[in-house]
Amino acid sequence: MIEALIAGQTDPEALAALADGRIGHAAELSALRGRVTAHHRFMLRLHLDHLDAVDAAISASIRSRGQPRTFRVACEMLTTMPASARLRLK
Repeated sequence: MIEALIAGQTDPEALAALADGRIGHAAELSALRGRVTAHHRFMLRLHLDHLDAVDAAISASIRSRGQPRTFRVACEMLTTMPASARLRLK
């Protein structure tokens, strides 16, 4: 959803369609109406890129330490949880 906002999508229904299915009521759709400027898009991109860099650094650190298998499995399980691996919704 954030990627769509950055790309210029402004239609609330199109944005809602990118969600996990819980959005759809009129009140929730009205929350997706608004004015996203070029500056907002720039800041969203900047923050997502920063999250990617932090995620990569943490992953590299974990891999380089050779953590026990159970720790690696736990980390992999955490990253499969909705919104825990990244906040980027595609």
